[in-house]
Amino acid sequence: MSLTGSSSTPTPPPVLSIDPRYRVSLKIVLRGLGMPIPTELRTPDDDENTFSSDRKRKMSRDLEKRDTFDHFMGAAKFFIRAGDTFPDFRRTLEYGSLDTWGTEEAGATTLNSSERAKCAHHASVFKKVLKVLPPDAQAVLRHLYLNSIDCPAPWKALRQKLNKSGKDAREHDTNKLKHKLAYLVPNPTTDIIIPVLTDAAPKNARWLAHPMIRYYVLPPRYSTKLPPLVYGQNPNLIPDDELSPEAKAILDRIASGTLKTHAKDMFTCLYADGSYDPEHYQVGLFRGHALVRVLIHVWLGPGQVLALPGDEDIPKGCNADIFDVSEVTEEMAAYAVCQLRTMIGRADCAQEKDYKLSDLYKNVLAAFKDDSDVTISPTWAQDTLDWLTERVFNGRGRPANNEDDGYDSVDEIAEQRARNRATPSAA
Repeated sequence: MSLTGSSSTPTPPPVLSIDPRYRVSLKIVLRGLGMPIPTELRTPDDDENTFSSDRKRKMSRDLEKRDTFDHFMGAAKFFIRAGDTFPDFRRTLEYGSLDTWGTEEAGATTLNSSERAKCAHHASVFKKVLKVLPPDAQAVLRHLYLNSIDCPAPWKALRQKLNKSGKDAREHDTNKLKHKLAYLVPNPTTDIIIPVLTDAAPKNARWLAHPMIRYYVLPPRYSTKLPPLVYGQNPNLIPDDELSPEAKAILDRIASGTLKTHAKDMFTCLYADGSYDPEHYQVGLFRGHALVRVLIHVWLGPGQVLALPGDEDIPKGCNADIFDVSEVTEEMAAYAVCQLRTMIGRADCAQEKDYKLSDLYKNVLAAFKDDSDVTISPTWAQDTLDWLTERVFNGRGRPANNEDDGYDSVDEIAEQRARNRATPSAA
């Protein structure tokens, strides 16, 4: 179903259908998209045709310093991390907009009941994005959507910009996490991965060929057959006569390249240590310390990962602060699982040919919804999310809306300078 027009000639959308309070916001967004500016919004300094986008500047971590276009790009980053890690932006924007605004205007395309059922996921994710957009951005989004039939270029350009911003966020997290192998070990201050991997080590050096990394990335049905890890000791140095037949068979398959990992499997470091039950896969699942640390890295910042627990507020300017996040959701956990798998994998996010991270993402969400095991508590999913929330946010509140850094607000040096300027120096 085609939901927008096909004209490729950029024409400015009419201004009259947007609240006058938000016309400046519309102009800012059109400028960011490189679109023509309607006559009603132009000033003498504006080019009569098109604003060139100047969006190479770094987006501020302070919400108050962001403009409307920045809010859109920030929402795309939130969308990837907490909405849908492998999204279809076109369907989410169009189906979500149809579900939200499609019946408001005469002549607007609407969805019948069958189409609404098919697009329920996209509409649900769209509503999450709306919640992190301020009113002016919501008004601009509605305006561009309602005019997308007659003026499709800005709507298409916005979709492309959102798609790029979201992918940039995912790649940013991947690049920042790829050298954080210390997150895997129980105690990063004392436990050492042997052989040591430097930042310059190739990806394949940390994969199944590495005697410790393979333990984390294998599904527990394999890793539990291997000797327990002893940090600081190279597992390759364990004599063959101390290995079980099962362990020898697994290592032989790794050496021959016949042992493959699959996105349908939950890997070992997603489990709490020693918790795996081969008859009940959900026992201990998503309670591994590495997953908690990746979540902290993404939402509170890498500097908070190994910080001692305290009762301080959520750091100002981190993703949790910007998007008012204080609870872990299924989608946030699934995103972190994919980033964790990428960190210990062979290739960057979404680039492995024989392993689809999008399938892993779906399987994580499916695990949270799986109530087929009657021996598992019916509240397992919520209990797991509550456990993750407690470990990640540790009861932290939102930062105070001021510049207080936690120290005495008196600036002793500034006060001395003021006194010195007010008191003439002795001759």
